[in-house]
Parts: sequence; structure tokens; C-alpha cells
Amino acid sequence: MPDPAAVQRLFTAACDLAPAERVAFLAEQCRGDELLRAEVEALLRADAEASLFGEARLGELRQRFAPAEEPLPERIGPFRVLGELGRGGMGVVYRAQQDQPSREVALKVLGAAGGGAAARARFALEVEALGRLQHPGIAAILQAGTFRSAHGEQPYLAMELVRGEPLHAWVRRTRPGLPARLAVLLEVCDAVHHAHQKGLIHRDLKPGNVFVDPLGHAKVLDFGIVRLLDADEDRALRTRTGQLLGTLAYMSPEQASGAPDAVDVRSDVYSLGVLGYELLGERLPLEFGAAPLTESLRRLVDEVPPPLDRFDRRLGGDLATIFAT
Repeated sequence: MPDPAAVQRLFTAACDLAPAERVAFLAEQCRGDELLRAEVEALLRADAEASLFGEARLGELRQRFAPAEEPLPERIGPFRVLGELGRGGMGVVYRAQQDQPSREVALKVLGAAGGGAAARARFALEVEALGRLQHPGIAAILQAGTFRSAHGEQPYLAMELVRGEPLHAWVRRTRPGLPARLAVLLEVCDAVHHAHQKGLIHRDLKPGNVFVDPLGHAKVLDFGIVRLLDADEDRALRTRTGQLLGTLAYMSPEQASGAPDAVDVRSDVYSLGVLGYELLGERLPLEFGAAPLTESLRRLVDEVPPPLDRFDRRLGGDLATIFAT
């Protein structure tokens, strides 16, 4: 079994490269260690699959290959760390207590393993994007900066701590009626419209990025792959042709094509339609299962989902027309 730390380091570095660049990179870095190279390539394949079809399997693989868990840091800059809220390939989100003013925040820290130039640029873009937004349906940015750790300078982003649960969990727990579901969907649409007015495309709208608070109000989270409509090509970090960012089930056909110039606000509108279809109809418009990527993309472009009122007569009329378009 290769050194897990080496696997994790090479995996995160390779994620910042175009697929065509990874072969030479791994050949140089692995230097004949075929077992190490095989483990990294397996993780890259799983990452590509998980980013399209959901993150559960990727989380399992990250846990398998991750180095031994580091102890919880006591402090990060002017924040006292209280616990961990979650982690992914880009870093960790902590629950933390800010010194002044005294308040609890969600502290997003770019991990040392994910600190390549492209990852740092994406993180900086997320900070810039969130700084533009002031809306009750979007988690607010409170502070951004860097702190010195054993791994060197690491950037952080302090955000409003959203009390609540992901949209799927809220639906399962509360079994809300149609009016409550529509109210949440309208709040999400209003928040995304605000982002569009500020020149931002979210590009990863899905139930896991929508939280519902204890009062039943929605918050849109995670602008980590946001695109700035008014940014130049370098600042916008446009996705390389052929590289997909997002989750396939909620992805617009133009986004799934891997052509960055084809993606605009209509891609978010499409994703909102999928999210709303699932929220009201309790099923996705298209189920891909374990189908090959090429077949899934073909269906995404060519197949027309069944109308919502096939599952519930209350969803006919204007509602069915809205989600059919």
C-alpha cells in the first residue's frame, strides 16, 4: 500500500491539471512506482465520477487515502476553533468563535493538500464573489485573510454560520406540504436572481447546497465554482474545455458539454428547474444510475422528462408548464 500522504498530495496536485497534462505529471512524480501511480489514477477516476453523479463515493475514497487525521487546531487567526463542520478535496469548514465581535462563524480553510495555484485562485474568486452578495437567502461573508500554519500561509474565509439542514434532509424530516415547498423554492430562486444581478453564476445548484433554517427559510451555500460574468478569462478561471464542474443530475446540457463559453445564467435557471422538479415531484427529471457518461450526456441533451402532473395532479397547469420549459 503506497504512503497515503503521497497519494493525497499527488491526487490534489493532479486535480489542478487538464486530463492531458496528468499523464506526464504522474510519470515524473511517481518515477516508476507503479503501485503509487495506480492508486492516484484510481482516485482521479473516482473523483471524476463522483463530481458528476454525487459525492458519497468520493468521500469514502478520500477517507481511505487521507493521511492520519490531524488534531483540531486551537486557533486560526482571530478565531477559536470549536469543531469541524465538514471537509472535502479543497479543505475544511470549522465552527469557530470570532474574538471581536464575539460571534460563531463557519470558517472555511483551504487545506494544505489543496493549495495549488489553481485552487488558491478559485478560493480567491469565491471570496470576491461572496463579497458582492448581500441577500438574506445567501450565507454572508464576514472576513477573509490568511494565517500561518505548519504548512505555510493558508487562506481562510469566515462566513455566517447557517443554522439548519440540507434541503433533502429537511424534506425527509418535516414532510412539508406543497405550499411550504413552493415557498422555499421561491426563496432559492430570489437568492440566485440576486447573484445573477451581481454578475455571478453559481454553477452547482443542488439540494446539498441549499440549507433550510429552523423557521423554514432557505439559504444558498457554496459558491466554490462560481463564475464572474464580467471577469476576463484568467480571473474567471473558466473550466478547461472537456472538464466538468458540478453534479450531472442538476447540470444544464451546455454545462455538461464542457464548453465554458456556452455557460451563462440560463445554466443556473436549468439547475433551479431540476431542483424544483425534485422538490415538488420527489424524483429527478432524469435518473442516470450507473449509465456510462456518454449515454448520460446524450439523454441529458435529447430526452424530455415526464411532466410533473404525471406524479401529482396538483402539479399540473402553470406549474407543469414552468418546469417543462
